[in-house]
Amino acid sequence: MIKFSPSTVYDWLSDYESFSYDFKRFCFQIGQAFSLSLEFDSNTLKLAHQKWCEDCEIWRTQHFPNEASALSHIKLVALLLHHLSSSPFFSAVYEHEFTNQPDYSFAGNASQYAEARGELIAAREAILSLDFCLSIVCWYEERRVDREQPFEFRMTRDLRHDVISHLVSRKTDPKSLYLILKALFIRSPKRVPAANSPSTGAKQGAVS
Repeated sequence: MIKFSPSTVYDWLSDYESFSYDFKRFCFQIGQAFSLSLEFDSNTLKLAHQKWCEDCEIWRTQHFPNEASALSHIKLVALLLHHLSSSPFFSAVYEHEFTNQPDYSFAGNASQYAEARGELIAAREAILSLDFCLSIVCWYEERRVDREQPFEFRMTRDLRHDVISHLVSRKTDPKSLYLILKALFIRSPKRVPAANSPSTGAKQGAVS
C-alpha cells in the first residue's frame, strides 16, 4: 500500500503532508474494501502528528543515558500508534459504493466480512492506526539482516483483539505499546565475532 524506503518513517517526522498523504491513502483503501467512505478531521490528525514529533524528540534526548542520534523504527511506531489511536481523527463514516474496482478486497466469507466491517465502524481510529503501524514495522523487520531467525509475523486474532481493546480504552501508555511491539517482533541478534578473531570487522549492532 505504501512505497516504503529505509527513511520513510523518519521523513514523516519533518513532513506532515507526506505522512498525511500516506496515512489517508492507507485508510481510504481499507475503507474502500468495506464500501465505507471515511471523512477525516484534518486538524485533529495534524495535532496528533505534532504530538508524535514532540514525543519522539523527548524520547530521543531524555529517555536514554546518552542522547541517541535517532530512535529505532519500533520506538517511533509505538509513539505514533499511541497518538493516532487516542485521537478522534475521523469526523464521519458513510456507506458508499465505489464505482471503481477496489485496490484491496476482504478475503474472508460473508459472516467474517460483516463482523470485520462492524468492528471497523465501531473502532475505526484504533483499528486503522494499529494496522497502519503494523505495516510499517513489518516492512522494516522483513528487511533486517542483523537477526538470526527469519522474519515471522506472529500476530494472532486473539492478540489483535486484545490490543484493539487496549487502544479503544484510550488509556494507553507509549512505553507499554513499545513493549507489546518489541515482544511481537523480537528475534535474537546475530552474534558479533570476538574482538580478537582474524575475521572480525567493525563491530556493528542494531537497536530495536
